[in-house]
Amino acid sequence: MFIGHSVSDGAGNLLTMDVDTRDFLQRSARDIAGLNYADLTHPDDVVGNVRRVVALHVGATPATIRKRYVLPGGSSVLADVRVSRLYDGPDGERLIGTIYSVDPAQRVSEAAMLRSAAQNAIASLDRRSATFGKSMFGDPSWRILLELYLAESEGRLLYRDELADRITETSGFVWRWLVSFENSGLIEQMIDARFAIQLTARAFVDIERQLIERVEALATVQPG
Repeated sequence: MFIGHSVSDGAGNLLTMDVDTRDFLQRSARDIAGLNYADLTHPDDVVGNVRRVVALHVGATPATIRKRYVLPGGSSVLADVRVSRLYDGPDGERLIGTIYSVDPAQRVSEAAMLRSAAQNAIASLDRRSATFGKSMFGDPSWRILLELYLAESEGRLLYRDELADRITETSGFVWRWLVSFENSGLIEQMIDARFAIQLTARAFVDIERQLIERVEALATVQPG
């Protein structure tokens, strides 16, 4: 359900918010004065939210961010925020947020569907490798990305050696792929092998888009 809009400066400091959005967040105009959008975001969602907004460039396709807003009493509400970054001449950049409420049950259902799609894709890759040979048909790049997606969507940390075990490859083999992914902007900077591996916001969204397309394609197949 559509709620309303918010406008922030390029750094995310709130400039205005329509009354329906303030009512949704249970805040008055005075309450939001001087706040950054991150101040209203659930602490567990701040890092991912900020990462997505910082990566958004003027003229780029708007980013849709699912997040929780914190209410004054400490509870939270779930929303989809479609964020655009605009250039406003001498006033600099502006962030325009279009806000939609989300039924928590819907999010649980969607998350479960996407995790299931990722698990099914991994199983399909394993069956293909077993049938035709892993060396030519293993598709390690996609398998690694799927494993990273599952870990992140389940709130797990995944390290290089564990990832190597999961795809039954050597740590060196996995590290070469990770370096390539880092250079391509698919994972965050690793520094060294001791760091947990995390997808970039763009990669996470792109993987979900691929999984959604897979689910939709399977749904169109009619039993014959």
